[in-house]
Amino acid sequence: MRPIVSAVALLVCAASTALAQQPDGDTRESWLLTTAGISGSIRGAYWSSSRSLDDDEHIAAWAVRLKAAPRLPGPVSFVLDTWAHAVTAGADGDARVRAREAMLKFSAGPVDVRAGRQIIAWGRADGINPTDNLTPRDTTLLLPDDEDERMGTTSAVVTYFKGGLSVTGVWLPEFRAPGFAVPIPPDISVRRDDDRWPGDQWAARLDRSGGAIDWSLSLFNGRDLSPSVATAANGFTIAHRPIRVFGGDAAATLGRVGVRAEAAYVDTDDRDGLDPLVRNPYLHVVAGLDRTWREYLNVNAQYVFRRVTGRLEATHGDPIALINTAIWSESNRIQHGGTLRVAHQWLRETLKGEVAAVVFAEPYALLVRSRAEYAISDRSLVSIGADMMRGDDGSAFGSLRRNSTFLTELRWDF
Repeated sequence: MRPIVSAVALLVCAASTALAQQPDGDTRESWLLTTAGISGSIRGAYWSSSRSLDDDEHIAAWAVRLKAAPRLPGPVSFVLDTWAHAVTAGADGDARVRAREAMLKFSAGPVDVRAGRQIIAWGRADGINPTDNLTPRDTTLLLPDDEDERMGTTSAVVTYFKGGLSVTGVWLPEFRAPGFAVPIPPDISVRRDDDRWPGDQWAARLDRSGGAIDWSLSLFNGRDLSPSVATAANGFTIAHRPIRVFGGDAAATLGRVGVRAEAAYVDTDDRDGLDPLVRNPYLHVVAGLDRTWREYLNVNAQYVFRRVTGRLEATHGDPIALINTAIWSESNRIQHGGTLRVAHQWLRETLKGEVAAVVFAEPYALLVRSRAEYAISDRSLVSIGADMMRGDDGSAFGSLRRNSTFLTELRWDF
């Protein structure tokens, strides 16, 4: 357990040191917020199972997050966002410390420049974003909030603003593979066959915000965040193949109803569908509505459509191809689905609850995620939740059935 204790203590000590160097009371908090920009959280949680398709159960998990955004002289600013994670699963447990973001930002008139490890999130749909292909997520982390799964990637981003329009160019010299539970037996070795620094990824985006209709058009050339599985001499290899993504999104408000749509065409190196180790090109569309009643009840519903091009017969009878088919959702050429999210707040916004569901047909796949959060004070809260995944063989959620779990977490913010 010594590595776990060391990992958790690292960020706790950093936060404690910053606090100790300043006066007590309001002066200390004012200095932290306005000058050093230090904030973070300490969390302890129970999970009934892991999210890694293994046999670990009844897991105690700890996490410490430290963020710093100190004010620097001139137009330059700095952002650091770090995590330390520790769990009791396995014989000796596991501990990890990583920088989620660490970047410099520079602004000069209509131009903004950001360089370093950073999160780049694109898309206006709710939860399912076909254009969000630049930076990964780690869905194996034992954290209840989806946004905490995001991981930064070393990149340089330049944005030019003109009125409500902006043009963004992105260069991503680093590729960071997502934390993804691949349905391979845990006792078989897995090797990642990827260049961490390919230097050939780039993206561009034209965005319009602040008008009657907000919209964007985007282009991405880089590595697929979804893995491709292949056999190797002593196990399996996981690779991330090149893709080109042409996308767009739009959002508007019609009275009390919000309207959102997002679509992307993903081009791959297997346009004819002859290689079971490379996914086929596909079209991915999400469109939906949301409305809020009496300030606290929000309902969001979306339709999801996918169409795969190329031949699908190449996957039949090959166990590795069937794993890839589940990961890529390529069992059927055309797939229809939908999402529904209902959120409410009570007790003067101290109690929040949300239930979200994603369902697909042919093959059938279902994900239901529920969360409830109660603010004990301004700085502490407790949350409970559950994730349930079901589906046919060959479906994405069906292959992740073992990741269904119940959780509860206590968090203190500073």
